[in-house]
Amino acid sequence: MKEGATKKLYYPALDGLRGVAILAVILFHNFEYTNAFSFGWLGVDLFFVISGFFDNHYSSANEQQPILFQELLYKTDIKNLPAFLCKSNFNSSLVASYME
Repeated sequence: MKEGATKKLYYPALDGLRGVAILAVILFHNFEYTNAFSFGWLGVDLFFVISGFFDNHYSSANEQQPILFQELLYKTDIKNLPAFLCKSNFNSSLVASYME
């Protein structure tokens, strides 16, 4: 491999595991009144852990040095802040209109 080139890894097992996590959440919400799928809340945690791994792995794949927390925060959260603020403002006004 040439110097400076990075090898992008693909983990199909993690994609499958993420699918299992999504399926667990869907089954949990569809059968919430039975105890058959009481483990569905674990799907949310598993999905976020795997997604965090993918975000960190692919965002630092092209860099030679480790990514700093501030850079990762900017790449993932701060660029979505305006959309989050608009959505939360809309939700707050919607709730306030029902409370009057």
